[in-house]
Amino acid sequence: MKKVAFYTLGCKVNQYETDSMKAIFEKDGFIGVDFDEFEGLDIEEILDRIESLNALIKRYGSIEECLEILKKRKSELAHYENIEFQKSDLVAKFTKLSNELKSSSEAITKERFKAIKEL
Repeated sequence: MKKVAFYTLGCKVNQYETDSMKAIFEKDGFIGVDFDEFEGLDIEEILDRIESLNALIKRYGSIEECLEILKKRKSELAHYENIEFQKSDLVAKFTKLSNELKSSSEAITKERFKAIKEL
């Protein structure tokens, strides 16, 4: 349940504007409450969260875009973590091929020496 509280200072125009804002919030599903209901909240923590969200919006355009970029980055990270596994596979294949090449070259060298002796 979303809650909102208003406090109006000043003249009748300010009261009219506050009533208009209340109507907009109520239309969006908020319930108007007294400030006493917010007494247990840590206002500094809330302001820090708002500041963090605002920084994300400035950097990425919107919260939705930020979440999309976060999803993309996590996907990229999974790919990079997989690269280490792929690298170890490639190193093993390289070592195997290198050993096969060495064995083949030694066999060719032996056959050449035999052929030279026969000539």
